[in-house]
Amino acid sequence: MNSAEYPPEQELLDRLERVRLLLAHALRVRQLMTRGGSGVQAAWERFLHENVEPGFVSRPPELEQALGQIDAHVRGRVADRETRFTRLVRLLGLDALEVDLLLCALAPSVRRGFREALQLVGPEVMAGGVHPAAHLVEVVASSAETYARARAAVDDDGTLIASGALLAAPMAPGAPPLWRALTPSPALYRWLLGAQSPYPVLAEEPPLRRAVDEDVEVHIQATVREAHGQPVRVVLIGEAGAGRTRAAAALAHLLGCRAAWLPRVDRELAPAVLDARLRQRLVFLDTASGDELPQEATLALAQPELSCAVAALPGSAAAASLLAAGFTRVDLRMPSLRSQVRAWRHALGQGVPEDEIADVVRGHSLPFHSIEEAATQAKVESGVLGVELPQSSGENPAENPGENPGDQSPEHPGHVVRNARLLLQAAERAARAITSDRLSDIADRLSTTLTWDDLVLPEDVRTSVHEVWRAAAARRTVYESWGFESRTPYGRAISAIFTGPPGTGKTMVATLIARQLNIELFRVDLSRLVDKYIGETEKHLAMLFGEAERGRCVLLFDEADAIFGKRTKGGESATERYANLEVNYLLQRIETFSGIVLLTTNQESMIDEAFKRRLRYRVDFPFPDEDERVLIWQRLIPPEAPMAADFDPKALARRYELSGGHIKNAVLRAAFAAAADDAPISQLRLVRAANQELENIGKLVMH
Repeated sequence: MNSAEYPPEQELLDRLERVRLLLAHALRVRQLMTRGGSGVQAAWERFLHENVEPGFVSRPPELEQALGQIDAHVRGRVADRETRFTRLVRLLGLDALEVDLLLCALAPSVRRGFREALQLVGPEVMAGGVHPAAHLVEVVASSAETYARARAAVDDDGTLIASGALLAAPMAPGAPPLWRALTPSPALYRWLLGAQSPYPVLAEEPPLRRAVDEDVEVHIQATVREAHGQPVRVVLIGEAGAGRTRAAAALAHLLGCRAAWLPRVDRELAPAVLDARLRQRLVFLDTASGDELPQEATLALAQPELSCAVAALPGSAAAASLLAAGFTRVDLRMPSLRSQVRAWRHALGQGVPEDEIADVVRGHSLPFHSIEEAATQAKVESGVLGVELPQSSGENPAENPGENPGDQSPEHPGHVVRNARLLLQAAERAARAITSDRLSDIADRLSTTLTWDDLVLPEDVRTSVHEVWRAAAARRTVYESWGFESRTPYGRAISAIFTGPPGTGKTMVATLIARQLNIELFRVDLSRLVDKYIGETEKHLAMLFGEAERGRCVLLFDEADAIFGKRTKGGESATERYANLEVNYLLQRIETFSGIVLLTTNQESMIDEAFKRRLRYRVDFPFPDEDERVLIWQRLIPPEAPMAADFDPKALARRYELSGGHIKNAVLRAAFAAAADDAPISQLRLVRAANQELENIGKLVMH
């Protein structure tokens, strides 16, 4: 758009000359009507009896001639260029009357004189000195026919308001539409004056290859090709962190434009869409926070000469309404291992070994923007700004560092390899930290220093537990290498429920499984997960499962009956109905989850049967018998602890029927008491501690 020869401010001022002349005529008419007299009265009587407009209301020929001269002057300056104003008129398809109404609404914001003149024409002003629509209609109408058209033009379904060019203030109850204030949208005003848009734009993104996964890249490119230069309208469907924002920015890059970001659906949508159309930008609207998408919003996004990308959650009403309106569906998922390795290599440096990067990705699957964040953190932490290995003849530089073993220059091959290793270690830590930070809002990270040798369980239970972690360890082989992923589109989670009385080792086993797999375990905090506000719990669950899937973490639901409980049937209250919706969502999410999820409960009967059917493994942890309790008493006491000679684990196991968790509490209680007295841990202290533990759990104390 080349308008350098006709500055936008000057064009607007030239066009506002029409308003000045129209205001002068309207003022003359009002003055005649105010003074009255026999001539004016006779003219109105003729109107009432013969339906003939008074002559003084109509525009005189000299006014029409002057208006024509202004139009000719502007046309001459515009020539064959498309200016900011003519682009607006063309996009909205405005006729001459609508252009005059728009100019009248703009005039008070451009020059104070217009505001004062309008007050003379219509002294009744709204709050803030804004004139009602009736005054604008009175200024531009020259006949009964144009008055009716002008009134229709300022209705809600008129182009000026529906497009967002003019903003209509809310009306008082019972007030006629003509008595509401009309003002130009700030975005339109800034556009016409050549100023920047008030709406933020997404940061410019690199080509699609570094913003979305390969199959999504192919889909978006095909969509753009098939549009043949026409607007592209897509729904980017994916969970939080799937890269919706980056995909929108990359799509804009592919279209050769910028992406205007609209964070929510409100009365600003129409003006923002108009601004994007005028500036030839792609509109990015994020409905993933759960916003409904009204019908008028869908229509606004389907305007001519507008490309848009709308982010939506899978299965949302917003996605359904847009797909029904003809938008193209683009499903976003986590980048594949290959795409993530490619992104890591680009961010860290081409010299980092690809197979070692793949190990980081297998442990922490991240979206592209998180990979860039983690890579930046890793470079800062390791002090390595990037690694470029020299292209050698194939020798391992770590084994053949050169003739001078003391050469420690940054370019030395041995030094470069060490840098690469430092960088990868830092990258793994940064990736783990990103996952932990996001999950920490609703879950706590658990770890253990214990080993399988510390676990006391019957052999059949131990075998079942080992089956769970061995299955988790073999996931990649089964689903990826053996091709089972294509045969199981859902239900791929390694899921297990551990049942049994409190303190029988359920949580301990969960931590051991995570340690065996060398991945992190997060225990879900139900108090932070469940929200009293409708829909918030589902959002927390979506984030929880999404982040756990990306971070390759184990999710642990302790006391799972609190959230996986049975649904109510029939006669349910509103509270029960929404609780059932949460359970239904959880069922769906478990079905689509592809990670590792463990549940523990001592009230298995309270778990909904639908959940039980979706859990692949069930392990029952029995209360330990006497022989097992002997081993637990022995293994809970470290070899470094000072023990009195009278320690008798068999006597303690025989006398106290306690689970492993309660035995641990008794041992620690006795240890603290002994340390406070600077004495060894005696049998008497252990007996006292065991008695106190029995009291705490409401059992009969043995004397």
